[in-house]
Amino acid sequence: MHGSPCCNEPIDSPSTMASDNSVSETSRRRKRKAIARDPTMETIYKNFRQFTEMVGPVFKMMSETAARKEAARKEIEEKKKLLNQVIFEIDGLSNDEAIFILQVLVEDEDQLKTFFYVPDDKRLCFCRVLLKRMSYCPPSK
Repeated sequence: MHGSPCCNEPIDSPSTMASDNSVSETSRRRKRKAIARDPTMETIYKNFRQFTEMVGPVFKMMSETAARKEAARKEIEEKKKLLNQVIFEIDGLSNDEAIFILQVLVEDEDQLKTFFYVPDDKRLCFCRVLLKRMSYCPPSK
């Protein structure tokens, strides 16, 4: 005798396991065919395919739009952080004027973008125009 009595149970041979898998696969195919022959299920599958074909591109577009909006939001946040450093480095702009402009630009994203598009040597001019347009009145001393 080879080994203990508990090992006398038959061990599935590779061919037995392969035949079990093919029986299982055959069973699944039969179920799919039975479902496919059901006109109600065929209609559901057809409608679902049409739905995903229609909605898929819309979801993709929505995802891309959300990604663009998130990137734009991050860009604005970076510009707001940078503005605090840049605005006080403009020669010819008083601290009071810089603070006023800082308050205006963090609230107006379009103006903020424009400020950063203007070349460095033209930012004082941009600030003067903005101050005039906003009717800035320097604090009395």
